[in-house]
Amino acid sequence: MFKTGIFTEKPEKKWLMFAFCQLFFTFCFAEAADTEDNFNQGAQYFEAGNFELAIPLLEKTVLAEPKNAEYHHLLAKSYGRHAEQVNWLKAVRYAKKTRQHLEIAVELAPENTAILDDMMDYYQEAPAFLGGNKKKAKAIQDLIEKINRGQEQDLYSYSQD
Repeated sequence: MFKTGIFTEKPEKKWLMFAFCQLFFTFCFAEAADTEDNFNQGAQYFEAGNFELAIPLLEKTVLAEPKNAEYHHLLAKSYGRHAEQVNWLKAVRYAKKTRQHLEIAVELAPENTAILDDMMDYYQEAPAFLGGNKKKAKAIQDLIEKINRGQEQDLYSYSQD
């Protein structure tokens, strides 16, 4: 019935295709494990206050998984904390990166109150030339309160069932 295709090829070609597929999947899963390892190591450095070592690992995680809000959030926090430790010129650069990654994290997880809280703090504390904005901070504060009220209502409804 089928006269052409991979399953009618010589056994050597089948083996070669199998080896290629195995190598491809091994590479994909190894990259995912490396990403998680980099994130975990970066988180440990962050907790230890070693932001300079945390940042390159967390940058790798964001490059590997750009749609992960948690990765962007921790990278933003690392940039922000590192900005507090370096000279003013470097601090400006890190502050901009902090805002950039916080905004991405908010976009990816718009109801995550921990991320929203950090974004609100940034807007409240940063000078205007670095993106500080009291109106945005107030809007985020209102959003956090709305989310929290919704969660309280959900908990109340759940306990009544």
